[in-house]
Order: sequence, then C-alpha cells, then structure tokens
Amino acid sequence: MDASIQVVLDAGPLVAWLSDNDQHPELCSSILCRPPLPVVTCESVIAEAAHRPPKFGYGVDGLRLLHDLSSIMPILEMMPRKVRQLVSDLERAGSVNRGGKGSDRNLEHSKGLRVTISGKLGDDAQHYQEKQVRNAIDDSRI
Repeated sequence: MDASIQVVLDAGPLVAWLSDNDQHPELCSSILCRPPLPVVTCESVIAEAAHRPPKFGYGVDGLRLLHDLSSIMPILEMMPRKVRQLVSDLERAGSVNRGGKGSDRNLEHSKGLRVTISGKLGDDAQHYQEKQVRNAIDDSRI
C-alpha cells in the first residue's frame, strides 16, 4: 500500500458519529476509530461538525472534539492552512498589507509591529509562519 495515500475526513462522518440519531453509529465509529489509512482534516470540518444544526442534538466544543478525535484516531493530522488565511488573520487583528516584492507580503500593525509573510496566497503555510502570525497577533493585543 502506498504510504503517501491519505483519507480526507469531511464533516458528514463526524456529524454522524456525534449524533444520537444516526442510523449507523457503529459503522461510523468503527471507521473513525480504526481508519485504514492516515486521515487528514481541516479546521472548517471540525467547526462544521462541532456546530452542527440543532436537529442533530447538542453542540460540541470544537477543541474538545479535536482532542477526542486525536485520542481515538492517533493518525489524524490537520491539513496545513493557506498563506491567505494567515494574511487574513493579521488583517482582522488590525494589520495593514503594505505589499512586498515578489510573493512577499509586509503587514504592519498600528502599534509598529511588522510581519513579512512569504509565499503565494494559495501555498500551504509553514509551521514557522503560523507561529510568527500567532505571536504577532498576541503582541498586538498587549
């Protein structure tokens, strides 16, 4: 079996797994607890499953859901966010995009904080970029 093959987990199976009203809870549980391949998902899937419509029952805290999933599904990985999401996070925190050379973006906050994000908007964000943006947002709140 090719190790590079992964299963992308959408919200449907998660909602069915969380729902008391699902027709086949055992099937969803057996698949989610013992997936045949590495499983990847993204924040929006977790959010959708956690805040499903009331017809499925009570709402679930997204962080708790992610924790519960990772405890039963150790091969669950989060899909990397995109550079555009990092830029959007910084802009929502009050930073202004001052442009940049090539695929670099220079964002500046009114408090004088500057962050340079490299990469095309559709590129996967690197771990160091995620940390840099998180720190810049935290610093802008102080």
